[in-house]
Parts: sequence; structure tokens; C-alpha cells
Amino acid sequence: MEKQSWEGIVLRKGRSKERDQLLVIFNKERGKQFVLAKGANSITSRRVGIIDTFNVIHFDVAEHAGYTYLRNVDLVSRLQVLKDNSGKRTALLLAMDVLNRLLPVEEPETQLYEDMQQYLRTLAISPHTKQVTYHFLVTILTTLGYYHDDIVTFDDILRTVEEITQRDIRKTWKFLDATYA
Repeated sequence: MEKQSWEGIVLRKGRSKERDQLLVIFNKERGKQFVLAKGANSITSRRVGIIDTFNVIHFDVAEHAGYTYLRNVDLVSRLQVLKDNSGKRTALLLAMDVLNRLLPVEEPETQLYEDMQQYLRTLAISPHTKQVTYHFLVTILTTLGYYHDDIVTFDDILRTVEEITQRDIRKTWKFLDATYA
């Protein structure tokens, strides 16, 4: 059983069986990876608050029989400044949703991870949430090789993501402009 340790952000979490959580974590060394947190839904689990979506965590995993299991986890940041502001929270939700949809699994994206960290720092202090998020989304598309000159607006970005993923996300984010107002 190989043990490894990284820092990353929880992009998404979902139930796997009754007491387990399946996490999607983006980290510098492995890119997007799926990690199974055994017992995380248990009423006595100390992990439950630490592995919330969009928390930055330091975590150890063990790989066994083709699965990656969460062993130890420590909270680095809850990104509470972003979560407490509805406009910034919406921007964070959109950016992390796009990352989750477009990132390939288990392929390191070192520069994109650093760009994401810079986006989070800038988003926390900037009053220009929409512009900061637009530039980060363009960075995602450019880094992953999906950017083209026709991308000018937020709607163009969302349309491009829809074309790539074959999923309708503009309905989810149609209220975006009103949220940033």
C-alpha cells in the first residue's frame, strides 16, 4: 500500500455507500483525482467538516487494489471570506464547476493549480469579482487547450464548456449577471 501526501482543494463530494464520501480533489502533483473517504458520513467522523466542498486541505492517501483512500486530512483553509459573500461564492462555484468538468483525471496541471491559488487570493480581495472570474475561466480554457478567439463573453465561455462536456450548464449559471450586480 503506497502512502502519499499532498495539499489540494475539494472540488466536489458525493456519497458512496451509506457511510463513505467520494471526493474530487484538485492538487498540484496529481491534478484531479478521486479519493474515497471511508466512514466520512458517520455521525462520529471528525473529517466531515474538514472535507467540505471548496476547503483547501492537506491530505494523505493510500492506494490499494486500484482505489485511492483518504487516510489523514487536515484543514488548511475554509475560504470563508469567499463563502460568506454571495457574489464571490457564486463565482467560486462557477470556477470550480468548470475546473471539475474540464480537468482530466490524474494528469498533473501544476501551472493551472498555481493559477487557481492566485485566483482564490485575488477573488478574496478584489471588488471586481466578475472580471477576476472571467480571466480565470479564460486561463482554464487556455491551459487545457480549449481557448479560441471567438471567446469574448461569459456566455461564450459557458457555451464552450457545454460543447466540450456535452452538458447544459448555462441554465445553472443563468442568474450569474444578476448575482454580480
